[in-house]
Formats: sequence, structure tokens, C-alpha cells
Amino acid sequence: MENLKPISSPKWDLEKIKELDESFKNLTNKYINQNKARKILYEFEKVILDFDPSYAHLTELEKHYKAMNSHSTTKCMRVKSKNADNIGIRVDRKHDKAHYTGTVICGSPWACPVCASKIQTRRAIEIQEAFKWAYRDKKYQMMMVTLTFPHGIDDDLGDMLEKVKLAMVYFRKGENYDKFKKSIDYQGMIKATEITWGKINGWHPHTHELQIVKYDTDEKEQERIKAFILNQWEKACTKAGLLKHGSIMNFRKVAVDIIFHAKDSDYLAKLNHVEKAWGADKEMASATTKKGRATGFTPWQLLEQSDGNEQYRNLFLEYALRMKGKKQLVWSRGLKKKVGITEKTDEELAKEQTSESDLLALFTAEQWRIIIRNKDRAYIQYLAVSQGFEGLAKYFESYKSVLIEPDCLENIKENQRKNGIPLYSV
Repeated sequence: MENLKPISSPKWDLEKIKELDESFKNLTNKYINQNKARKILYEFEKVILDFDPSYAHLTELEKHYKAMNSHSTTKCMRVKSKNADNIGIRVDRKHDKAHYTGTVICGSPWACPVCASKIQTRRAIEIQEAFKWAYRDKKYQMMMVTLTFPHGIDDDLGDMLEKVKLAMVYFRKGENYDKFKKSIDYQGMIKATEITWGKINGWHPHTHELQIVKYDTDEKEQERIKAFILNQWEKACTKAGLLKHGSIMNFRKVAVDIIFHAKDSDYLAKLNHVEKAWGADKEMASATTKKGRATGFTPWQLLEQSDGNEQYRNLFLEYALRMKGKKQLVWSRGLKKKVGITEKTDEELAKEQTSESDLLALFTAEQWRIIIRNKDRAYIQYLAVSQGFEGLAKYFESYKSVLIEPDCLENIKENQRKNGIPLYSV
């Protein structure tokens, strides 16, 4: 991990410096893992391009750009977006944070640690609003339903995902299920997909559903609900080819877990989170970032440990490719409107800035190359918050590069436009 340089500015007290240090250490780790993901995805595509005869006519440079464009995570927060003149940095003084502007944003909750963190934070807020809506008059409750199935080390992730998709259709199909929904005053649900990998049983896809149902459910009613869901899920898994011969008894013990009046629970308390035990809203939104249990690895843990480990590298690659384009969180039709949530894509959330910020600096192409080459994206954000424009200017001085203030750069760019000079060559 890159070492953060110390803050020299006297305006911060010790507690503030400690807070800032920790925040940017975490950001540095995200960038390091993003670089790992980028390298894995890029090299995979490059191998295909090098060995597939149908690409033999391409030059090395053409293959490079084709590999770069194969997965948006390979360019995320590294490459200038087509609509931007320059990459810049903005500072939110209220929250002591900085963010880049003008870069490509991939918006992948599966393959990009940087975007995943932003998306899940925003999605958690949406889920919290759903909780407030459900419990506001004690008319409804959140019923958390976890669905899983037997799996083995030789099971293919892509094959399992297709069967799970089919099982979900069978699970909710039929007159009996429609009657069941009416009996529990079903209002809608939010479904999250979580995937872990274990050395003994391989890939483990499972879902967490927050179902909004009637508030009052006594013990007898809860047993009826559990029995119906288990029976319905068993039939669905059997029909979809997920329930293997000889595993029915075990399936009935572990395939369905239901938490009524979901808020916090023993299941959530077991999570080894660095800050605090999550509530059900964080469980749903952070399906890819949870700490794995002793018997399993989250995708990010596989990525973190992929250096020098070809198995983990290949597993993360398989996961990223299989999950590409899939939604991590799915709300049932009409529920967001009921709750008052505006529909936004993952990419929109990854790009979204929820607080005001000021443009601190715009970088030339060469200055951005310096930042990327030195793996200093997190450090530049750190400097922007702690030392402002002066700190950034000193950083570039050490590379014999002059940082021009945004207003001055805008004037230079205007002259470039008049003279037909490419804007990003400043």
C-alpha cells in the first residue's frame, strides 16, 4: 500500500488529522484494489485478442484500446471522459472530502471497489427510506427472507445463476402464491444478490429479500409463513435443477431463513464489520462488501488476495464477468414510487455528488499522467482537502510542472479554442 505523506498544514487539530488519515488510507486501499481489478480484466481481454486469429489484423495499439474498452472498470477514474476538457478536482469543505471530475465512471457494483462503495452508500439511504415507510404507522413490517440452495466445488457460477433466475420465476408463480401474498398484505419487496466463495463448497449465490408485509404476525402466523415459503422454494429449486438428489433434508434445515420485524438480528451481528454491526438496510445494500465468514470469501477478499494467487485471480475474473450488467438490488414494480424514491441507475449514483463542492484545480494531460504513474490518486485528494491549491502546486513543482489556477486555465483554453489547439494538451 502506498504510504501517505504527512500533513504539514497547521490548521488541523490532531483528531481531525487522524480522521483524515484514516479516511484516505481507506480510499487508497480502494484504488489499489481497483487497479488489481483493472489489470485482471484488461489482461484477460488482451490474451483473447493476442491468440484469437480473427483479431490478427489489429496492431498492438488497436488491441490495447480494444482491451481497455472491453470493461468500463479498466478506465474508471483513470481516463478522461469524452465530454470533459480536463480532469479536475473539487473540494467539499463542509465534509472535508475531495473528488475528481471529468473522468470515466464505470458504475459497477460488482467489479469496481471505488464505485461499489459509493453505490452501496446511496442504496442504503434508499433502503432506510423504505424502512421508514413500512414502519411509520405500524401497519407494515419488514420481513427479511434469505433464500439459498445446495452447491458444490464443481458447480459453475454462470450455470447456477441461470438456474436461480429460473427458480425465482417458479417461486412466485401460481395461484397459491398470489393467495399467500394477499394473506400477508404484501406491499412489495427489495431483493439483493450476494455471492461468496468457499474452499469446500465453491460459489455460494443467495438472495436477501426485504418483503413489506402486515405488521401483526403472531407465532402461529409466522410458522405458517415459514412453512409456505420453504415448500414453495423447495418446489422451485427442484424444478429449476438446483436441488440435488439426497440433499432434501439438509435443504429444509438451511435453505430458508426468515427474520420478522427486521432491524438488527443475530445474523447481522455476526458480521465482522470494522465500524459497527449493520442493520438490515446495510445488509441489503452491502452484499458485495461484507466480510466473509471463516468458511467463505467475499469477491473483494478474493481480489485483495489475488496477487500471486492464480486461483483467486481467476475466481474474481469469473465473478466479474458473470455479474456484468446484472442489478445488485431490485425493487418490485411500483414500490419506489410508493416510498417516494426516484429511480436512478448504478452509474448515476456513482457519478452523483450529494453535497456542494468548489473546483480547486484542473490538471493538464501530463499532470494527470504523473498522478496515475505514481499511484497518487488518493494522496492528491488528501492534499486537496488538507493543504488546498498550494499543497497541490508544491506536489507538481517536484515534477517540474506548474499547476495553473482554474480561472487562468479557462482563459488559456478559450485561446486554444480560437486557435484550434486540442484542449487537453495544456
